[in-house]
Amino acid sequence: MQVIILTLQVQAQGPLCGHGFDQEGSVCVCKFKLSSDGSQCVNACFEANETEVLGKCVQMMKKNVALNDPCTDSSECQPNAICNTGKCLCDTGYFDYLLECYICEDIYGADVKMNLDTGVCVCDELKGLVGDPASCIDCWTNNEYILSGQCQACVTGTKFDVNTKLCICDETEGFTGSDPNSCSDCWGNQKVAVSGQCQDCWTGSTFNTNKCFCDASKGFAGSDPANCQDCWTATSIVYQGACQACGAGLTVSNNECVCDESIGFAGATATSCQDCWTNLWVIKNGQCESCPTGTKFDNQNCICDESLGYAGSDPTQCTNCWGIQSIVVASTCKSCNPGATFVVDKCQCDESLGYAGSDPASCSDCWSNNAIISQGACQQCGADAKVDNNVCVCDESKGFAGPTAASCVDCWSKSEQIVSGQCQACVTGTKFDVNTKLCICDETEGFTGSDPNSCSDCWGNNQIVVSSTCTSCTTGTKFSSDQCICDESLGYIGSDPTQCTLCWASSKVVVSGQCEQCQPGQKFDTDKCICDEAVGYAGTAPSCTNCWASASIIVSGSCQSCANGENIVNNKCVQPGYCDNNADCSTSGQICNNNKCSCGPTLGDINGICELCSDFNKISSQGSCIDCSTGATINSGICICDESQGYAGSDSTQCSYCWGNNQIVVSQVCTTCATGAKFSSGQCFCDESAGYVGSDPTSCVDCWGNGEQVVSGECKVCITGTKFDQSIKLCICDESKGYSGQDPSQCSNCWGYSKVVVNGACKTCSTGSKFSINTCICDESIGYAGQDASQCENCWGSTKIVQWVNQLYTQCYVCETGQIVSNNQCLCDEPSGYVFTLNPYDKDTQPQDWNNFMTSNPTCTNCWTNKQVVENGVCSSCSYESKFDMTEHKCVCDESNGYTGANPAQCSICWGYQLIVKDGKCQECSTGTIFNMNKCECDESKGFVGSDPSNCQDCWTATSIVYQGACQACGAGLTVSNNECVCDESIGFAGATATSCQDCWTNLWVIKNGQCESCPTGTKFDNQNCICDESLGYAGSDPTQCTNCWGIQSIVVASTCKSCNPGATFVVDKCQCDESLGYAGSDPASCSDCWSNNAIISQGACQQCGADAKVDNNVCVCDESKGFAGPTAASCVDCWSKSEQIVSGQCQACVTGTKFDVNTKLCICDETEGFTGSDPNSCSDCWGNNQIVVSSTCTSCTTGTKFSSDQCICDESLGYIGSDPTQCTLCWASSKVVVSGQCEQCQPGQKFDTDKCICDEAVGYAGTAPSCTNCWASSAIIYQGACKQCGANLKVENNICVCDTSLGYAGPTATSCVDCWSQSKIAIQNQCSACYSGSVFQTNKCVCEEAAGFAGSDPTKCDNCWSNNAIVSQHVCEQCKTGEILVDNECVCDELNGYAGTQCALCSITEEIIVNGECKSCFSQDVHSIWDAANSECTCKQKFKNVTGMCQQDNQNIVITIAIVVPVSFILVVFVIFLIIFLKRKEKKEQEDEAQQQNQNENVIREEAVENEQEAIVPVEQQK
Repeated sequence: MQVIILTLQVQAQGPLCGHGFDQEGSVCVCKFKLSSDGSQCVNACFEANETEVLGKCVQMMKKNVALNDPCTDSSECQPNAICNTGKCLCDTGYFDYLLECYICEDIYGADVKMNLDTGVCVCDELKGLVGDPASCIDCWTNNEYILSGQCQACVTGTKFDVNTKLCICDETEGFTGSDPNSCSDCWGNQKVAVSGQCQDCWTGSTFNTNKCFCDASKGFAGSDPANCQDCWTATSIVYQGACQACGAGLTVSNNECVCDESIGFAGATATSCQDCWTNLWVIKNGQCESCPTGTKFDNQNCICDESLGYAGSDPTQCTNCWGIQSIVVASTCKSCNPGATFVVDKCQCDESLGYAGSDPASCSDCWSNNAIISQGACQQCGADAKVDNNVCVCDESKGFAGPTAASCVDCWSKSEQIVSGQCQACVTGTKFDVNTKLCICDETEGFTGSDPNSCSDCWGNNQIVVSSTCTSCTTGTKFSSDQCICDESLGYIGSDPTQCTLCWASSKVVVSGQCEQCQPGQKFDTDKCICDEAVGYAGTAPSCTNCWASASIIVSGSCQSCANGENIVNNKCVQPGYCDNNADCSTSGQICNNNKCSCGPTLGDINGICELCSDFNKISSQGSCIDCSTGATINSGICICDESQGYAGSDSTQCSYCWGNNQIVVSQVCTTCATGAKFSSGQCFCDESAGYVGSDPTSCVDCWGNGEQVVSGECKVCITGTKFDQSIKLCICDESKGYSGQDPSQCSNCWGYSKVVVNGACKTCSTGSKFSINTCICDESIGYAGQDASQCENCWGSTKIVQWVNQLYTQCYVCETGQIVSNNQCLCDEPSGYVFTLNPYDKDTQPQDWNNFMTSNPTCTNCWTNKQVVENGVCSSCSYESKFDMTEHKCVCDESNGYTGANPAQCSICWGYQLIVKDGKCQECSTGTIFNMNKCECDESKGFVGSDPSNCQDCWTATSIVYQGACQACGAGLTVSNNECVCDESIGFAGATATSCQDCWTNLWVIKNGQCESCPTGTKFDNQNCICDESLGYAGSDPTQCTNCWGIQSIVVASTCKSCNPGATFVVDKCQCDESLGYAGSDPASCSDCWSNNAIISQGACQQCGADAKVDNNVCVCDESKGFAGPTAASCVDCWSKSEQIVSGQCQACVTGTKFDVNTKLCICDETEGFTGSDPNSCSDCWGNNQIVVSSTCTSCTTGTKFSSDQCICDESLGYIGSDPTQCTLCWASSKVVVSGQCEQCQPGQKFDTDKCICDEAVGYAGTAPSCTNCWASSAIIYQGACKQCGANLKVENNICVCDTSLGYAGPTATSCVDCWSQSKIAIQNQCSACYSGSVFQTNKCVCEEAAGFAGSDPTKCDNCWSNNAIVSQHVCEQCKTGEILVDNECVCDELNGYAGTQCALCSITEEIIVNGECKSCFSQDVHSIWDAANSECTCKQKFKNVTGMCQQDNQNIVITIAIVVPVSFILVVFVIFLIIFLKRKEKKEQEDEAQQQNQNENVIREEAVENEQEAIVPVEQQK
């Protein structure tokens, strides 16, 4: 029958669901069947005659015989049960659960299995069952042991032992005993645990905080409480836990050694006695006390300290004389005498008032006696001097002055000025001014300025003086003597430096201060005249020779005569037949080539005639027909190298046969195959023989280099089980991975078949061994052991087992006498009931475990004595649900712990399922009761109360609670919370009832039993609780049991009192290590005895001395007799072997300037490092003073050299270079600088100055070398040593910003530039000028106005073409030809002429008329017309007449016969006339072409002249 699940949703606060309901959130879910009124959940299984097991309805057994009841046959028992030993018991694999047989998986889940040996459901050995339904968890990880397959926590007094995995008595908490079920609580009985037994403290010791301590309060001391020493005698006390005798002069008082004040010691205890007198302290009230301010220690007392200005006989009444501006004289305060002032601690003569002297009691008044104060004494002024501000000055009204009072002289008569009362001569650059009687700057010598102390030397800087200012000469001038003159070296001339004329600008040179044109045969070049080779002159101006006039040519600037018969052409001597152009060649097909006539392109000289070379299957080369070279063919008249045959080359006449050299042709170049490729049949192929493959020979893949083999032209990675062999370049079976075989495609995976590789074959492990991790090991599972698989020993027999030596190897172990072998274990003989207490032969047992066991002489133990049964030769405890029956020596179900049943292996735990034991069966508690402590009680958690669980009263309502076992209503304004009407403790209020709530936390009280309670002494309030107050020395985790540690001379450590260890003393609230006795350490509870352990105390810790060292007065010293020394105990070394001397027992390295002397074993002065001297403590450091060592003497470097490292080298900082300091070269002397040890000229744009290169402003460079900037190139001028950019529309000329005429700007100054172009004007001579007549402004210049008939390249000289019957053509006037007139800038034939082709001709001469400007025959106009020579016109033929311009048939039939006889001479005359006309026209055309070319040349020359003139004009105007 299926369980019916119904749900009932109720509103509740807390667990309000009744019996049979499960609460899920705020919903109660009925596990069984809901009653008709919905208030109860009825067990539906019982109604269906079924039983309920863990929420499931299970069919009740139909048999009458229940489990554990008598039976005669298994058929009488329920399913899964059999009749055994006269009882119905669960069959093998089943267990009794609530008197029914189940398999473990049905009840506990799939991870629980049955132990068929014990019949118990268990997890694996590391886990146990927990809960109902149970689940497997890791017991040991939770520090729980496994009991009968379930996790069991250790009870109070026991702890979990990780080694035995059992609970043992917890001695750390004061429990002892061998039986964890009966551990004795020693500490609770004021006893200590000793060897598993509780023991009282020994005589002289007292139990305190879980330990026995020697009772110091009664005079006992010692670290061993079992042997406390009785210290209290007349001369000893208890000190630091030990007996200590008081020193000489000390007496015992209240267990203290009191300090002996009679010899100057004082202190609270003898352990803190201080030497007062030695420290200049006095003893006061048993304590050392320093003398107060104003006193000092003297003979055990304090007296007034005169050194601090205090005086008096009573040290308590010392007077601070200094504080009242007095000095101490004979213990009395005394004021300073008149003329003296108190300063700090003494009287000083008041020099500010003229007093001086060494005795402040008798200061002299110097000033009143016409004397000055000098070095604290009076110094008399001379007769002509008087005192002024402590200086002797002469009478300036008379013009006298002098450095001392005894030397007043007349300064002005010596042309010297008076400065600070002394004569002072005028320095260089100044002169004496008789009016002002002062020195002023001397302009007559080139000095300027208003301050004579900083006169500027203009002349010295090549500047002139202008209005007391140094002024540089302007561009075009230079400084000379004391003025600026025109600089002829730059082409400037003139007597007025402000009006210098630049000859060079007008292509003239300077001659005797005048601008002169170059002579004929010369031309101007930059700044001079040179011979004009272009017109045949050579030589050096002014001596130029006209070479061409003397039948000579110019060669390298000189005349060279031509040979007889040679002509001069373009300055060359040529033979007759020389050509300059093709017209000079007479033979057909020839051209002028290299001044010689030869056949033209595609032609060649064949038998003196230029023929087409292709007609002869040849090509043309330099006028000849030649054959192509081998490997080339003719294509379109040229030779092409035949790449298909392996020929290549850019010169087709020199084809190279690539294939013959195993090369391919790439872009007509022979190319070697790339790496990895080889040549074959005119191509490159990847070389598989070398391991290369691929379709592209320029990128062959290196298979072998990549560890791959070549297969059918492809790289193949070795397959699994193989590896690449570089020696044979193939894949082979990879034995390192367990593969074997000869064929790599058939490699056998030996390891995969649990075999090993032997000589390339798979081999099965030998008998007694097994395959493990790629090798064979001895097979312990069948009894074999050993370290070598080839020598495995068969252990298994009647007396041996396999024993693990470590995690890798095994060995045979022989069992002890009387033991038997079972499952590879040595066990005691089971019938006797003895077993091992520890099994060392388990594989999981660690080696140290069984090693310890084997050395402990193991014996067998009686199991029954330990309440254990014998199972398989091993002592086995009864399960948790059963107990050991001492009578029958077996386990039975333990009803006292809630277990029922007849079979101890199948005991049912009622209590574990919240059931009670009744009549040997499990039974649920009734409604209103709950299972508690193994019985049913009224369920107060659900509101039920009462002493009788069969009659529980339901208290819980909205206003009532369960209180003291009865129902009680809450007072007004109170609500029910967790069945209590309580004060709100969540915010710190408490009280016995809700009517007496107090604010506990605000008052630093804790809430205890619903009441406010203050923290007891030794505790403090912390976060709503009382804790032990460690700040007062109290310790403990229980605030009701706080221990006052400080009161028992202990410190607080982790909330526990801890006494100071030996070597440490308790002081106030802490332990201090006693360094005076050789103890040290950062932890005062564990002070280390350093001195006894041959260690010193260093920074509060022990520092071990080395093997060769010993402690001496807390210092480690080494054995100097052996030459050892070291700064610490750990570093005793052989000093001498390290070239170190021994000083005060320590190795000391030789200091700088010294070296170790192996003879004296001392440090001496080290000349090799630049030190000299006989005393190593005062070695002279020559090198340190930049000197070298010469004959043990420090010697300075000579001039031009400097000290470096250990020698003198040439001093580049002074301009000297060289490898030999005695032969240094001075670069500066030759105006060069030092660069990388070389003399270097200054770079372009720089010039040499004293010792460096500076920017050469004279050529436009500025800045700081080497970063010189070309200012002029970037449209900037040089101003104060830097580039200063010219503004917009300005450009640089002679380091001046001027208007940029190239942009159309003009003006007299750069600040008044006018944009001429915007006014349609051009800039000429710093003025905006309109365009000249005949020209117009266009974009940015004037051009000849072609539209008006003007032409020319010079806008100032435009030619008026139209007025001269000429047209404008390409800026040139082109004259109309004879017979042409000008019409709209075109030359057209006039009315008498017409065009015959492209030329105008007189049409009448050829019997033609003019039609639309062209000569036309009469016939072309009308086939019936003929020429009328008399009237020079066309007329109609006979029989035709002119009708409206057309010749028509004359109907009058008038026949007129005209016979014209034309003689032959007339025809010849007409022909001659036509020939003359043709020749004249040709001559005229050539003349017109020549005139036009000449006109163009003149225009070009004119334009260049205008540009030169404009460039010359602008600088002149700027200078103005």
